[in-house]
Amino acid sequence: MWGKLMADSKRARLVALATASSGNDRRVEVVCSTAGVNDHGARIASGSWDLERYLLNPVVLYAHAARPDAFAGVTVADTLPIGRAENVRVVGDELRAVIVFATAEENPMAEKVYRLFAGGFLNAVSVGFVPRTVQFELVDGCEIAVLSDCELYEISIVPLPSDAGAVAVRNGAELRAYAAANGARAARSGAAAPKVAPPAMSDAELWRSLPNVARAELYAANPERADAMRRAAAAPPSIEALAARPWASLRNMERHRICLERPEVARRLMAAAGINWSGVVVGTTGRRVC
Repeated sequence: MWGKLMADSKRARLVALATASSGNDRRVEVVCSTAGVNDHGARIASGSWDLERYLLNPVVLYAHAARPDAFAGVTVADTLPIGRAENVRVVGDELRAVIVFATAEENPMAEKVYRLFAGGFLNAVSVGFVPRTVQFELVDGCEIAVLSDCELYEISIVPLPSDAGAVAVRNGAELRAYAAANGARAARSGAAAPKVAPPAMSDAELWRSLPNVARAELYAANPERADAMRRAAAAPPSIEALAARPWASLRNMERHRICLERPEVARRLMAAAGINWSGVVVGTTGRRVC
């Protein structure tokens, strides 16, 4: 289903791109940020945006490239804006804006990004900001940072957002239209409506299987459910799940966690890998825990 959805959406966007004749056709509304927990283990408090500084210079960048960086290979040309933001505002728990892409004559990089956006190869955005207040709260036993009084600096088009809900709004509309059309066709034919995912999947598995457009749609329809699924996907695996994997496949932080919480499991895994467990040291104190 998702493959056909994306193919239909891509064709529609390519037709729109081919018929574009002015700068007015290069506008896309996006969700810049949501109140959900992001990949950094933080969330932005609802309605806490300070837009005054940004509205004086509403630049849209690519991948937060604001300054040249010889080490990262970022040139001066890479830091030129690829567009500007209009109608920047807070809608419920979301920060939204309309991105207007620069033309090929104004910035060739903007044209590349715009075509990738129109073709469905890029869909996401991210924000550069400074939080003036940071608090911490426990969510399902995990401590997360709650950022508030956030001063917006810039908006960027990115390949992979840290906020899974920060995507183009137009994708959500296409998703709804496609789902409605398929449901209507299924009803006329007497067939069952297509399912998004098998019901046997866990919340974590379902979240990982969904493309960003579907995650954004779920956030819009049921933010509590979306947050619960996202937390399930982001939660650290249990010791039992880690113990089922070879020692060589575990990351250092996972190995340290097993050593600290279940040293007997660490010894068994290391023995199976032919490692002398007595040589493992964890922590800055040099304490041997395995």
